[in-house]
Amino acid sequence: MRWLVNLEGNREDVERLLAQPPKGLAATTEAHVALLELVDPHHAYQSEEALAAGRTLLDSALRHLNGLGKLRWGRVFADLTIRSVSFVADDGSTGQVWFGSKAYAHLLPDEFGDMMELLGRGRPKLPDGLQDVTALDLAEAVDLAARLPNVARVLRFVELMLVGDEGIDWAAGYAALEVVEQSAADQQVSGQQLGWWTRLDRERFRQMASSSEAAGMTSRHPGRRYEAPKVPMSASEGAWFVRTAVARWIRWFSQRAACGTDQQPDPTGPPPPPDHAGRSRE
Repeated sequence: MRWLVNLEGNREDVERLLAQPPKGLAATTEAHVALLELVDPHHAYQSEEALAAGRTLLDSALRHLNGLGKLRWGRVFADLTIRSVSFVADDGSTGQVWFGSKAYAHLLPDEFGDMMELLGRGRPKLPDGLQDVTALDLAEAVDLAARLPNVARVLRFVELMLVGDEGIDWAAGYAALEVVEQSAADQQVSGQQLGWWTRLDRERFRQMASSSEAAGMTSRHPGRRYEAPKVPMSASEGAWFVRTAVARWIRWFSQRAACGTDQQPDPTGPPPPPDHAGRSRE
């Protein structure tokens, strides 16, 4: 079964690719469109299975072309996109296909629980750390980010971790955690001792983020083999682990700012009130 894909892009980019065309790529009558022909040797006729296989074949080929363009010409190269797709089956029949993109709707945990109840299903357990994340004072956090480069850097890593609609960028999440850990170490404290995470969860996250087998292309070491955790973390668990650690760290920083940088705040609540002698009660 053959797939005929019209790829659209900037005229200059199409010309660059066609100057040394990869196998299956050819010019068309339009300067900004190239024709990519792909062959699926495992399917002869149109079927749901053939369509799914064709989509996988097409997505892979397009990623390779765009990746090659970025490698060769850097950011000058703008990604090609799919304009139209048609197929030719082994019996000569033809047809056009539209591969629609996935639609996503992201819900807050409570909203997701409400939806599950409306569907007649059990309300799922709320994520660990939800209370810490929702308790963040946004004004204080923004002020800290403006004054402290580490806070701004961590927020950027969290943003990168959650780019896209599926999965997480484990390497970006791990980078956020490393900044948090080093920041705590610089203040001679430990995130684990302050209750920001447990040793077990920290180790599971490290193993997930390091293993390309578990985390895929967004792992810290996609070119090396690291053992996956015996109890893997889902992307949702990993995201909440990082978000919780970061929220507790920012809250700790806020408390330090409130009570003076030479004092160590309680990570689980406001500083204890002084006793009658003026000393803080532990």
